[in-house]
Amino acid sequence: MTEVLKYSPELGDLSQQYINERVGELADCIRDLSSIQTDIWRQLPYFALQAEGLTDNNNFNIRLFRQGLLTINGYPATLCGTFVDCDNGNILSLQGEEKLDSLAGDTDVVTAWFPRGENFNANTWMNLILINAFKPYGSYSDYNEARNQRWRYDTVLELDLRSVFARSRNPQEP
Repeated sequence: MTEVLKYSPELGDLSQQYINERVGELADCIRDLSSIQTDIWRQLPYFALQAEGLTDNNNFNIRLFRQGLLTINGYPATLCGTFVDCDNGNILSLQGEEKLDSLAGDTDVVTAWFPRGENFNANTWMNLILINAFKPYGSYSDYNEARNQRWRYDTVLELDLRSVFARSRNPQEP
């Protein structure tokens, strides 16, 4: 016969404490994973600029190449959500402010990890961006290849954007 365990307040407290500790450990692992990929994160802004104008994902790309912030979970246009700072691999939790030192708490990090663990895999993001950067140009009516290439060139000069991102060179305002 199976023994039925009864709820006790002590067990509830221990259970919650145990889960909170595990969340912290998982968040630390995710942060470590993100920070060891900094060399790849730093390449994303440049390639995001190359993909700009080829997709309808403009807010995502603009935030990425202008500020070096990759949206993991949230809304890039309003700067609300969880982001990877491509300059250093830090995971940020921003609520509309421009403070780039707002490190994400454990719960935000773990929540952003799910439902796909690829959210903090820099190679997955690089592949997605490269597919868009080198696909054939759009066929929508106002697309002008020469104009977009000139705009990209001017933007690279304006932002001093290089193939490896460094915030010290790039402005923080979109």
